[in-house]
Amino acid sequence: LRHDRYRRIRIFRSTSTTNAGLSVERYPHNVVLHYLCSVLLCTNMDGSDKRPPLVIGKSAKPRCFKGTRSLPVQYKANNKSWMTRAIFTEWMMAFDRDMKRQGRKVCLLLDNCSAHHSDEVKLTNTELRFFPPNCTSVLQPLDQGVILSLKRAYRGRLIHRLLFNTETGRDTKVDLYVALQIMSAAWSTLGRSVIVNCFRHAGFAEGRPVHSAGLTPGVTDDDEEASPAPGIAAAWKTLGEIGTVPPNLELDEYIGADACVVVHEDVSDEQIIKAARNDKDSSDEEDDDVQEAPAAATAVQVMDAFDVIRNFVAVRDDDVAMGLLTECENRVTALLAVKRKQTKLTDFWH
Repeated sequence: LRHDRYRRIRIFRSTSTTNAGLSVERYPHNVVLHYLCSVLLCTNMDGSDKRPPLVIGKSAKPRCFKGTRSLPVQYKANNKSWMTRAIFTEWMMAFDRDMKRQGRKVCLLLDNCSAHHSDEVKLTNTELRFFPPNCTSVLQPLDQGVILSLKRAYRGRLIHRLLFNTETGRDTKVDLYVALQIMSAAWSTLGRSVIVNCFRHAGFAEGRPVHSAGLTPGVTDDDEEASPAPGIAAAWKTLGEIGTVPPNLELDEYIGADACVVVHEDVSDEQIIKAARNDKDSSDEEDDDVQEAPAAATAVQVMDAFDVIRNFVAVRDDDVAMGLLTECENRVTALLAVKRKQTKLTDFWH
């Protein structure tokens, strides 16, 4: 790839990884990855355009999705939670349409697997470039620390939630909807410096390629993103001490528990045809192993919740938190006003 053809803002890398939730229901035998999804991540070289993650689960209609709950990610499903050619093609065409809408010509770097190859698709604003088959992770930007940093941030949030729920007697299970919210938040807050450093370590830089001698895959120049935060390690230790997780299970072992899970298909044409016939029926079924979505909160419950949080923040004299709460309350109040207006119109016509 010639770097002078595209600026850093126009070189994107897309890859698939996994997203797993922590379940402690079957302890002491082991800690179970309660659900496992494939996640497609895509960002440009300078981290200024992190695309919404594409998540692939097993059920097209998880019970926790019922109602009008919006998702912070794109969501697809098949019976193996794999990235398939059909799913990737749909995502890629939408990506290209968005680039055309923005008037941008971009280059998209991809793993060389069968799911990413679709010769019949015509793209107008996206040039696809594939890494060599079985390419070492040292040359792949997102494998240089972006994925690991995201998993640490995501699972760190899960760990803190698990500890809080354990200590307060709340349900420790995290349903898929909440897990996707947590994962989306971890992705949106991932520092741009992590992304820039990972592209640089993989040899992608403006001007000339940069090769770091002795670089260990998964290590970046940003120590805060490259290693678990002290608070996460302390929370994990506490969970082990109180018996919520096995005391001999290391934090890094949990973070990397799904590192070797297959996330995309690499199959023959016959298998693709068979999968297409079977996936619709299997993935359309409701997932019985996922919690039901909670009942929609009433306007009174919503405003009562804001009052509780406001009192909590006021006691701690945190101006930043109070400002953010006020901003959120204003937005939610506007949503409630729209809903109230729609209800009145419905009453008028009926």
